[in-house]
Amino acid sequence: MKNILVSGSIAYDNIMSFEGSFSDTLDSDKEVISAAFLIKELKKNFGGCAANITFNLNQLGLKPIMMGALGADHHNYSLELDRLKISTKYVQIFDDVYSPQAFITSDSKGNQLTSFYPGAMNLAHRINFPSENIDLAIISPDGYESMQQKVMLCDQKNIPFIFDPGQGIGMFSSDELKEFSKCASILALNEYEWEIFQQKTGYSIDDVKKLDTHLLITLGEKGSIFYAMQETIVTPAIAGVNVIDPTGCGDAFRAGFLYGWSNDLCWSDACMLGSIMGGIAVEYNGTQNHNIDFLRINQLIESQFNSDFRM
Repeated sequence: MKNILVSGSIAYDNIMSFEGSFSDTLDSDKEVISAAFLIKELKKNFGGCAANITFNLNQLGLKPIMMGALGADHHNYSLELDRLKISTKYVQIFDDVYSPQAFITSDSKGNQLTSFYPGAMNLAHRINFPSENIDLAIISPDGYESMQQKVMLCDQKNIPFIFDPGQGIGMFSSDELKEFSKCASILALNEYEWEIFQQKTGYSIDDVKKLDTHLLITLGEKGSIFYAMQETIVTPAIAGVNVIDPTGCGDAFRAGFLYGWSNDLCWSDACMLGSIMGGIAVEYNGTQNHNIDFLRINQLIESQFNSDFRM
């Protein structure tokens, strides 16, 4: 079994629901905004990109090496990781700051207001790189110095990796994004992040391919497109899904894709497993509250994809 390093954020997600509409409360004509929203519902979930990806890989039977930082309020998360039998060997606790926290408020029309406190994430570069042999890695959203450091270390150690800047793409300059993409085996972005990447770098799809880097663009309910050197793979989202919460869909997709890559499946099957994992994840509230049923995965492969692969 290959050793997969999953580097990135480990965060608490605070999900809040507002019964009204933000637009009815916010006055766009005012220069100073002061608004209060009475929250109907509050849910606290375990989240963070690295933790979400690791959770899904763990559900698929793999034992990835998770690398990230938690703060003084780590206790509940540490207990959860122990319950899931996810190793915390490379999860460092920084007691002088709080753990990363996302605060997401949705209104009745589906609009969202999001705030994110990075906290311990900004200290993740202080964690020692794993001493184990690493076969594959994914560098997902984390502190600026940590992501920069992991790219350079993976490149120096000749570790094939996915560079997945996510919401952190705005932290990096054009030159940094160009350099990181050149080092990566695969550049993974959602549709919006791909637009930002193009604006910042001026790169086209062909420019990325000239770097000998594959490009994965996830498109939500429209599926995904994977640009390999010699082929373009369009993978639909799975049909018949009861969407409850799309949060974490991209992380679940990446886990399915990583499973395929680590098992030397063809790119088409890796994208297919990503699509299936993303489709399963959105049927549950929160990013780590679903269970993976291999029988259902095989049924979805058989009914929706032209593949001979079975779990």
